[in-house]
Amino acid sequence: MLGIIYAIIASAFFALNGATVRRGMVYGSAWHALNVSILGGIPLFLLASLLTGELFLYKSIGLSNYGTLVLAGLLHFLIGRYASFKAISILGQTKAQPLSATALLFSIILAMLWLDESITWIMAVGIALLLIGPLIIAKPISTKNDTPVLLTENLILGYAWGLLNAFCWGITPVIIRHALEDTGLGILGGTISYMAAGFVLIILMVIRINPSIAIQLKGRSGRWFIAGAVTVFAAQMFRFLALSNAPVSLVMPLMRAGAVFVVLFAFIINREYESFENRVLLGITVSIIGALAMVL
Repeated sequence: MLGIIYAIIASAFFALNGATVRRGMVYGSAWHALNVSILGGIPLFLLASLLTGELFLYKSIGLSNYGTLVLAGLLHFLIGRYASFKAISILGQTKAQPLSATALLFSIILAMLWLDESITWIMAVGIALLLIGPLIIAKPISTKNDTPVLLTENLILGYAWGLLNAFCWGITPVIIRHALEDTGLGILGGTISYMAAGFVLIILMVIRINPSIAIQLKGRSGRWFIAGAVTVFAAQMFRFLALSNAPVSLVMPLMRAGAVFVVLFAFIINREYESFENRVLLGITVSIIGALAMVL
């Protein structure tokens, strides 16, 4: 039951994070959003692990599992998150979200092969619906003169980033579950993964550009990116907690069903920048039905 509750809370925070980051990228860039979200999340995770006492239970995680959590951090927080931000900046949150839902397909397949989890026939139907949802949304938006609002090249690029995001985010839940299985040490696991991603990110910032420019908290984008750092910390904390208490095949579908939160927060925060036409809403609805079928 804890795993289910944590997964639902995580899905709500992920939706709120997507809305705040989307608003920030109206004025900033995916690179700045990535830097602020990761570097801002490290002290928050350290504080949470200290307050919960999990920081003092570091010996409960085997040495090999530390390496696994480091790998998860690099894949999820650096590559996957940057790809997510790029997809959102090109396609918008309401279009990018169902595409990222295909990460569930990768998660379920790997969970079956690696963790010996199984699926029922109705779960298979759910997977199919999760794949159909993004296809409904994939058609380019047109104006009254049938002129595409987004260039074909941009659509291809946006969906390429979205698929890369789905691939990375599909693998990492299985990796995290393998490292933290039934330990309940989700916050400690998140701290390890965040610190690994932050360490590599700082090296890249020092090598390539001025760190102060890379963070860039000035202006309207800075405020939204700070909000994004806080919301994604909360989302990741509850995701790690969910995966440390429940199987991947249960946690990930519940989180994908949180697409309803995406529509809610996108409408509240970004209604002037997002698409809410019937086709987009239908695609999200199909994805939600598919995710719910996974847990029946």
